[in-house]
Amino acid sequence: GKTIFAVGDSRALLEAAGIPMKLPEGEDDPGLIVVNEISKAAARRFIAALAQHRHPQRETDPPRI
Repeated sequence: GKTIFAVGDSRALLEAAGIPMKLPEGEDDPGLIVVNEISKAAARRFIAALAQHRHPQRETDPPRI
């Protein structure tokens, strides 16, 4: 449930690891920040997500990974 910040081609790494880009309900995952390049807006989103500490809505039973 920790925040993930993926930049550029790292999206492919997340996909290869089987990390879904959406929550099980189909909503955007607030703890998964995926951007093409680092910007002030992306950094702000990352900091806001980190402030949540964990994102329990990503957890499943049993765990996916």
